[in-house]
Amino acid sequence: MEKRIPALLRPWLGQALLDYTGVCDQVCQLLRDFDVMHGDYAQLADTLRATLVRTVYLTTQGSFVVFWDDGRQVRLQMDDFAVIADALMYLVFRSLVHSAWNCNRVREYALSHDSLSALRALYVDFAEFQTADEKAMLAYTVRTCHPEYRWRNWLKDDEKEQ
Repeated sequence: MEKRIPALLRPWLGQALLDYTGVCDQVCQLLRDFDVMHGDYAQLADTLRATLVRTVYLTTQGSFVVFWDDGRQVRLQMDDFAVIADALMYLVFRSLVHSAWNCNRVREYALSHDSLSALRALYVDFAEFQTADEKAMLAYTVRTCHPEYRWRNWLKDDEKEQ
């Protein structure tokens, strides 16, 4: 998990910000400390989002302008932080034991929160607990509610709703 965090944050925040701050270590600690059996997914997502916002705000002196690795300067929007936090949540979901109980917890979270990571976990990691119709509905929901760049690497083309 520790190696995945910088890889996940780098495209959004840039290597310069990651090198300057301890945000990767902070995120790693939050994920390590999370009680996967009883913890509140929504609270973790909010804490991750708040940590990212605070780090970028303080580092950029409130401008929210980060330097991407290709040299571009990009001003992050508040919505971006929710997307980044949700992407980090997938690290939690994919680490769960594949059981009906965990599947139901992720499903409950997916039904009450706008979480592509929860939908991905249900579709990819908890596929054995989904019927064909449920998988088709998950694929349809992902395709219609989220931009393609967020799902094209893991959502199968053969699951398209005809």
